[in-house]
Amino acid sequence: MKLVTWNVNSLNVRGPLVEQFLDEVCPDVLCLQELKLPTERVPRDIFEARGYHLAIHGQPRWNGVLIASKTPLTNVEIGFPGEEEQSRMIAAIVGGVRIVDLYCPQGSSADSPKFAYKLRFFDALIEWLRQQDPNTPLVVTGDINIAPNPDDVWSLEAFDGVPTYHPQEHVRWNAMIDWG
Repeated sequence: MKLVTWNVNSLNVRGPLVEQFLDEVCPDVLCLQELKLPTERVPRDIFEARGYHLAIHGQPRWNGVLIASKTPLTNVEIGFPGEEEQSRMIAAIVGGVRIVDLYCPQGSSADSPKFAYKLRFFDALIEWLRQQDPNTPLVVTGDINIAPNPDDVWSLEAFDGVPTYHPQEHVRWNAMIDWG
């Protein structure tokens, strides 16, 4: 399965590039983040004209995730408990594999409400993952917004205690990795 993930940062703006990419690369599954469109305004024809099935969790102006698949999507889940505020997660089974597409919060600064929301988001995600069938292959993809390792940031000093490379994020990252 050729699976591609892309933070498109506005499907309206990058629609022609998405069309070109689909024509040239023809992935089996394309996961997009940051659609910046409500579900009903997503240009479905970009995908459906090329034989893709869609699962969309849109939101006006911000966020939004989409899974486009050459094979039908089943068991689509939109959001998870604790993620109702924003359109940041969609999951579906594609060819026997559970695909999870995320647009995780960035977190702004460590003392901001946005960082507290980011930590709650990851806690809810981890709890949701723990409830998944361990016998179903699973791929978690998207814009995760955590740099888990020192070589994932350009300067350890600049990112010390800063969201993206914050110790509290690393605890949550490790919980996801430990889950499997």
